[in-house]
Amino acid sequence: MFKAFIMICLASLPDFCSEIEDSRGPYLDREACIERVAEMIEATKAFGPEYYTAKYKYRCPKLDMIGT
Repeated sequence: MFKAFIMICLASLPDFCSEIEDSRGPYLDREACIERVAEMIEATKAFGPEYYTAKYKYRCPKLDMIGT
């Protein structure tokens, strides 16, 4: 199982970054997680034009399911 996260850094404020955790997952495989990351990035563009030039990074860590 994998969990999706994106990091957004605005071009106008390069030192201001935020990490967003997906609320839908986890996902069975890394490919599905990366597909969700793409959806999340596209959804942030609805926040305003500054998000079209933002820098994005992502991660899809494998979850440790022991104890859950």
